[in-house]
Amino acid sequence: EFGSSYPQEAARKGERMKILIGFDDAFMGTVRQFNNSFAVYDYEKVIESLMHSMSREDAEEYFEFNIAGSWVGDDTPGFFTKEDADALNHHRH
Repeated sequence: EFGSSYPQEAARKGERMKILIGFDDAFMGTVRQFNNSFAVYDYEKVIESLMHSMSREDAEEYFEFNIAGSWVGDDTPGFFTKEDADALNHHRH
């Protein structure tokens, strides 16, 4: 059912990167890092999409194992989670 959640290859403006099929509502854009670009998705929206057919706990487990855990190279999609600067500074200590 969610077999398409594994990253698939796509091309944009001559760049090749992996995207998630079926999660267009969660797509935020692309990130450029050094000479690499990759697709970025909203973590919460991905989880919400998965919750159409499973509990939140199952959706988070599925996400961690089958989506976030699918390293397919430098253009593997990233997942955005909103945090404030205070939380980031707290993690530095």
